[in-house]
Amino acid sequence: MPRCKSSGNMYCAFRIRAGLRPLHTMIRTPILALVFTLTICAASFAQAASGASSVPYLSGGVGEDERAALQAVETDYSLKLSFASAAGNYLTRVSVRILDEDGRAVLDLLAEGPLLLVNLPAGRYRVLATADGRAQSHDVSIPAQGRRALVLRW
Repeated sequence: MPRCKSSGNMYCAFRIRAGLRPLHTMIRTPILALVFTLTICAASFAQAASGASSVPYLSGGVGEDERAALQAVETDYSLKLSFASAAGNYLTRVSVRILDEDGRAVLDLLAEGPLLLVNLPAGRYRVLATADGRAQSHDVSIPAQGRRALVLRW
């Protein structure tokens, strides 16, 4: 059974049994963040395939490790949305809907963290977001090369 011991030097120790001999491995936090990111990617692609979304996305960013994991892959996504209060505090559980030029929803979800990465094809979109009962609407143009970032404040 894996077990994690917290230490001040940001390492996590796991004891893994391999046959009769235990194998001790030290794994740095970035490796754990990568595993987290890959898990989120797999869930996102599975969700996209099931019809909940027609575009790949990642949602999260609660805690430093999650934020670091998302920042490590954000260049692979064409749109980055950040959610914050007017005072600058991160917001979670923001309802997000992204519509294409024809008004069709390409993404409709409840963001579980303050960061949302979406891989949209080039084109024009409308981002509709609601937090604490207050809605916002933003038009965004995604270029063929590069990416866009929006900070939504309530």
